[in-house]
Amino acid sequence: FFFQAEDGIRDYKVTGVQTCALPICKRYMVVIEKGATSFGAFVPDLPGCVAVGETESEAMELIQEAIQLHIEDLRASGQVIPEPVSKSTFVEIGMAA
Repeated sequence: FFFQAEDGIRDYKVTGVQTCALPICKRYMVVIEKGATSFGAFVPDLPGCVAVGETESEAMELIQEAIQLHIEDLRASGQVIPEPVSKSTFVEIGMAA
């Protein structure tokens, strides 16, 4: 699942991506990391599937394309397409002032 912020950018840094209108869809978890000058994205269930963008939204666009290309490459080479099994959650930690 994911939550949409008012400005259209996802609220959470760990989000599910769902943009499929086909009869069979798989929903892969994407992790977004903010770097010093860019945002990185990777898919835990698709090793090697990564993207980097100047903004969080650009990284999300690029990782969606990377997922599609990654799966197409796996299919073309006769490899098994991994099932999406990763989950995410948040843990709140109390901090002394």
